[in-house]
Amino acid sequence: MVTGTVTCSDPTDFTDVSVFVRQPVGRFRSIQGGRGDSLGPCVDELSFTLAVAPDSGRFKQGNAFVFADTFACNEFSCDGDSTVEVVRLTK
Repeated sequence: MVTGTVTCSDPTDFTDVSVFVRQPVGRFRSIQGGRGDSLGPCVDELSFTLAVAPDSGRFKQGNAFVFADTFACNEFSCDGDSTVEVVRLTK
């Protein structure tokens, strides 16, 4: 499960989030998976929880990279943001 919070500087009509998890395995392989969802309108902030399943193999305890992208629009404009975090996966 990946949890997070999207902070909106201006109210939005819709807000989308997508996350991608990559966990290195050895020198040349990695286990990875992604998921996205529409969070709906945002006034100040939105919390989300996404269950990310690996494309093949399975995630194990240890460090992984989480890439998160957000995209939101209101009646005047659209904007997006990205972040990368190193996290420790637990059971």
